[in-house]
Amino acid sequence: MALVAPLFSNNTVDFSSRLVRALGYPKLVLPTHWDNFEAPLTGTPTDLRAVYGDPANLDLWVKEMKKLTPRTRIVTMPYFGSYAP
Repeated sequence: MALVAPLFSNNTVDFSSRLVRALGYPKLVLPTHWDNFEAPLTGTPTDLRAVYGDPANLDLWVKEMKKLTPRTRIVTMPYFGSYAP
């Protein structure tokens, strides 16, 4: 399992592919710090694509990860959510 902060991952050359290789292609990835953390916690989490465009688009990062490591399960959790494998 890996906790990954994908926000602006495109600023590092081949970030996602190098990361999954270094981690040994984890079975599970939980994205963290991908949302608009300045928004009130009373709303639903939203990514920052409206502000930064594709570098902050969680959907694009998940799509990239699924191509790189199709056996990895990617779970995006709601605010204050928990995950138990």
